[in-house]
Amino acid sequence: MKKALCLSILLVLAASVAGVSSDSVRIRGTIINVSDFSIEIKKGRTEVELYWADDSKVSLLGTAADRGAAAICQKVEAVYAEKDGKSVIVSLDILQESYCTK
Repeated sequence: MKKALCLSILLVLAASVAGVSSDSVRIRGTIINVSDFSIEIKKGRTEVELYWADDSKVSLLGTAADRGAAAICQKVEAVYAEKDGKSVIVSLDILQESYCTK
């Protein structure tokens, strides 16, 4: 029984990181700045600038989108990897629309 439990936990952990390389980092926070080249995400006191790549994937509330969907005050989860000294976006999941008033 213990072996089965350990195996199932191991499978869940493996599935949760599937498709993301071990060199990538995941951050969940709020977009505080958007440009054509990068976005800034804030989580608590930490701010991270992430750069767009041609193959960066974006989803808006679970549906495929383009990088134009990213806006300030959105809650997001980003996966990024270091490439040529920059933090490059692998995927950006927009979890909540912007709460800022325009």
